[in-house]
Amino acid sequence: MVETAMGVTPLTRLGKQGELDTVVGAYVKEWGLTPTSETPTLPPAEWTEIALPEGGYGLVKNPRMRRRVAHLMGGIAIVLALGVAFLGVQGVQLGGAPAVWVLSAFALVFGTLARHLSRTRMEWRLEHKRIVCQKRTGTQVEILRASAALTLTFNRESDGDAWYTLAALSESSLTSPGGRLESKQRTLASAPHDSAVPQQLGMWLAHRTGVSFSNRSSPLARAQDLSGLKNRLAASGRLGRWVANSLDRRTGTAPR
Repeated sequence: MVETAMGVTPLTRLGKQGELDTVVGAYVKEWGLTPTSETPTLPPAEWTEIALPEGGYGLVKNPRMRRRVAHLMGGIAIVLALGVAFLGVQGVQLGGAPAVWVLSAFALVFGTLARHLSRTRMEWRLEHKRIVCQKRTGTQVEILRASAALTLTFNRESDGDAWYTLAALSESSLTSPGGRLESKQRTLASAPHDSAVPQQLGMWLAHRTGVSFSNRSSPLARAQDLSGLKNRLAASGRLGRWVANSLDRRTGTAPR
């Protein structure tokens, strides 16, 4: 059985269970589908759900790695500061003043980085049917964007690499007619060649908060998007029809 927009449709009643499982796996892989029973109960490994100081819950990326890097930067800054103190006492007398200034500059840079990493982070606040991107610096919180919909897209770059990107659409892009979604979305996660991590994150957020999640990365969805784009171009005028015909020739879908 397969669930579509028109309802549930039987595909076949033939075959053994193992053969049917193979068919289902082939459909899932080819069309980018996900059985409802596989809804993830946890976010991907590099993401962590945390309790926010003001109440509620949020989602942050790599908090442990961020703390480790901050501690490393702080340790380097301390070592450099000790070097500055040593040269300040003995090295200047030996003509080491330039080294003092260089070590001081590096100590300041690493100390600043350590402070930034330990005090500032990007996070997504989890609400009912909405996620909010915010920047936290100490006790100060700056809200950057609120989103009620997620979309997973596929893009092939000029060097041939395939990328899957999970983006959060801002609420204004869902209500503003004719708005450019490109300027009103924020990337949550992206991965080359494999959609597993962005898709798991999108599905988990949809399950956790109730935001809508659209997988536009499958071959069928990409074909539908391309067809819709060409129809809009063809209806826009002579130039649009020329561009649509060029796309047909480039994608090999031009009528013979």
